[in-house]
Amino acid sequence: NYIIGNNTYGELGNPLFKNVLKFTKLNFFKENKLIIKKIAVGGRHNLVLCETGDVYSFGDNSQHQCSGYDTCIKVPTLINIYTGARIAHIFAGYDFSVSISEKNLF
Repeated sequence: NYIIGNNTYGELGNPLFKNVLKFTKLNFFKENKLIIKKIAVGGRHNLVLCETGDVYSFGDNSQHQCSGYDTCIKVPTLINIYTGARIAHIFAGYDFSVSISEKNLF
């Protein structure tokens, strides 16, 4: 898991990173023994779907696209609004996020 960028909005997933000009390792998922299945990148936020069906978000949250109330989520944070639904797909736009559970597949 490598990241690069500005990190003004916490989109790099670590508040200590500032203006990362070369690819740098993001250790959050490895340290927490989480296996990444999919990544969705929005305008200034990210979604990560793990093999467990859990979704983590981080980055700009000014439009609540990461869920929660903080305007900036600087570390990957579990979105816990799914109440037991296993998520199969994630999508991120400029200021929105979409997830589809296994139960709602077409």
